[in-house]
Amino acid sequence: PHCGTCSACIEVCPTRAIVAPYRLDARRCISYLTIELAGPIPEPLRPLLGNRVYGCDDCQLVCPWNRFAGLTREEAFLPRQGLDRAELLALFAWNEAEFLERTQGSPIRRIGHARWLRNLAVALGNAPPDPRIREALQARANDPRTLVREHGGVVLAVPHNVASAFSGLALNQAFPLLVVAKNASTIARTRVALDMFERMQVQVLMVRGGNAFELSRALFRVLGSGRVAAATLDNVDSSATACRATLFGQSVGFAPWAAKVAVRRGIPVVPAYFSSLGPRIRVRFGAPILAAEVDTVVQRYLAFFEQHILEDPASWAYLGDKRWQRVLREADAGLESGGSR
Repeated sequence: PHCGTCSACIEVCPTRAIVAPYRLDARRCISYLTIELAGPIPEPLRPLLGNRVYGCDDCQLVCPWNRFAGLTREEAFLPRQGLDRAELLALFAWNEAEFLERTQGSPIRRIGHARWLRNLAVALGNAPPDPRIREALQARANDPRTLVREHGGVVLAVPHNVASAFSGLALNQAFPLLVVAKNASTIARTRVALDMFERMQVQVLMVRGGNAFELSRALFRVLGSGRVAAATLDNVDSSATACRATLFGQSVGFAPWAAKVAVRRGIPVVPAYFSSLGPRIRVRFGAPILAAEVDTVVQRYLAFFEQHILEDPASWAYLGDKRWQRVLREADAGLESGGSR
């Protein structure tokens, strides 16, 4: 080394990772934190990262010996996809498909979409207050992949209508999804359902008979492997084992099997609703529900579900289910007789 008495790199390091001449604490190095570290970035170090989302070369930039180096003309080392001019919010909006497309051939790709979002979230958190940033961070806060890493699994509560099955395609593009469902009433219908999911490249686990015990056992097994599993909490149930909850001002029974599994495993239930915007599908996630009581999980999910049905009924409208027909008729009768909704 030809460092002499120079300590420029020690002084400039944002996280004080260079602890002494020729000694580096890699656990504090921004290149390690943003590229190699698989878990969350330690909170005390986050403010020190500033807006760095992939590595840090401050020590190289300040080194006096590097002043003799010229800028490369090698195309492989030049900025791509306008990343040297991109805004953090625009990068944070990329889904996984966009991330893979725009980082093709770049070393950035190897950190994966999840770490990319983690790094950007830290950088956005270090930015001056901005309502757009707050909204973007809140929208990502309920990302099922983050919750899987934290809790070991997630139950994604989806409406049980056909629209939610087609929405599985959009979800599966964001993260690997497994749908747990009961067999249809006939072999022909089961084959149609399996063919539909196969064409959408969405994994589905069809449980023979569809009874609550078999569905619960299948879901329990899946969540043990740390997965996002889509299940329904909105199946109307009139049996003695149903979970009673308030919906549209009336007491309605719902099948509790998925909520029971989530409570027993101590994992969150993430409510989801799908809005149809012409050919596009918008997925809305609610706040994760973690509770010790099945009734609490079901009621909080239904509060989310009810709100979105009222805001956007056309995207749900599941009139093919006779039990839901009855619930909606009774709700409508309540409105006509002077109900608040």
